[in-house]
Amino acid sequence: MRNARELAAIVAASKADRAAYRGVSDHTPNAQRFTFADGFSVVIATFNVLNPAYLFYQNGLSQDDKPLPSWLKMEDQAGLEHCPASDPLRQVERESVIFASILKFLTSHERVVLCLQECWPALEKQLWNSATTLGFEVIKQPLVAKSYPLTLVRGDMKVQYLGDVSIRINDIIIVDNVHMGFNTEDNHEIVKHCLKTQATWHYIVGDFNIQTQLLSLGVLEDGACTDTLTEFTDRFAWPEFSFAVHPRGWTNWNVRKNCTDREKNWDHFDNIMLCTGIDTPLPLVEPILWDVTLQ
Repeated sequence: MRNARELAAIVAASKADRAAYRGVSDHTPNAQRFTFADGFSVVIATFNVLNPAYLFYQNGLSQDDKPLPSWLKMEDQAGLEHCPASDPLRQVERESVIFASILKFLTSHERVVLCLQECWPALEKQLWNSATTLGFEVIKQPLVAKSYPLTLVRGDMKVQYLGDVSIRINDIIIVDNVHMGFNTEDNHEIVKHCLKTQATWHYIVGDFNIQTQLLSLGVLEDGACTDTLTEFTDRFAWPEFSFAVHPRGWTNWNVRKNCTDREKNWDHFDNIMLCTGIDTPLPLVEPILWDVTLQ
């Protein structure tokens, strides 16, 4: 586990090849196994699966003959137009690969908490249809939307649903599935809301949309996003925040206009953040490499 400054240094030192990227989303899964002092072990993972409704941000192609937003400039976006997953003719295949990969991941581990973001109704329906047969539980945020978090739980654990896709495990662990936006003050309120429910080990998991690298001048002038991840966590006097780092040192492709170095636009938005007291012992953590690609 690393603090925000250490995570930022890891991202800065990492390398990525955008031209060779073949992910099914602009995000890659981040999966980690946590083992506690009493021997209890659970895999916690997060994956923003890229809702088809938002694919136009990645490929610059209109959907359902709707005009693209006037402000959308592809040279400012992530630069993933070349990816097979951006091809509108391969969307059925892309969605099939995502679904199959989720099922394989869930059934490959004894205990799993998988936090999905940008889920859509068709994918949710497929997961519900498989849940009973494969022995996992689907927990949905109580709202109606075209894109939402979904939490999947499998294994011999005592699970209590707390609302807003927040769950308590074995009375001592809380996992909050979040999809934050690009507004610093809003994100601060989300984390404060999560922390109102205390636990010995509290995980805030999901797509943070908070970059580790320096914000571009344009972002700072806009004023909605003012903090990097280090600055954001520095706002809290309590608790201690530590991050489980993806073995590659990055998890997603950021929008280039948000980056001081537009061509170095990989970052670590997909976080498993552990919130603890100063003297709380940290569990052992082991990264699990889970790649989902479309060749």
